[in-house]
Amino acid sequence: MDCIDLMVTNIKSKFDKSGNLKNETQNEVLDWSVLLFGDVTKQRKAIYIYGLALHSITDLFAHSSYRLDGTHINHPDADDKNVYKNRYDCARQMCRYVIPHIKKFEPGSIEDIYNVLSTTYDRSFKLRRIKKYLEAADSQYYKDHLGQYQDVLDAVNRN
Repeated sequence: MDCIDLMVTNIKSKFDKSGNLKNETQNEVLDWSVLLFGDVTKQRKAIYIYGLALHSITDLFAHSSYRLDGTHINHPDADDKNVYKNRYDCARQMCRYVIPHIKKFEPGSIEDIYNVLSTTYDRSFKLRRIKKYLEAADSQYYKDHLGQYQDVLDAVNRN
């Protein structure tokens, strides 16, 4: 199981279908104030969730990346922005796409990742199963735009 699988499993298990935070050990619903340390508003909830998304998408480039020879870039190198520096460049560019979505309280899109891979990615590393994850995130957009991004997706993807 890689970083993305763990993140999806762990975050998904923290919330029920109504968006309530669960305390798994005691099988009860917790108040959002546990996470937000204060007033609970839709805006503060949204910012918290966007923070999770921002952390997750930048961690993609740190913890799901591989050298071209197929070896995993793991600790301590995974968090070192100077090891395969383009991983950091891509993560920073992803933030430039995600933050405007946060400010507008709108959803992001896999188009954001396509844009980063098409403009910033230098093909010096690979990302594990990125094609699978992009298709799972938005299968219709993935299918509609696959031809446009096929080259860069083939270059970055590692199964």
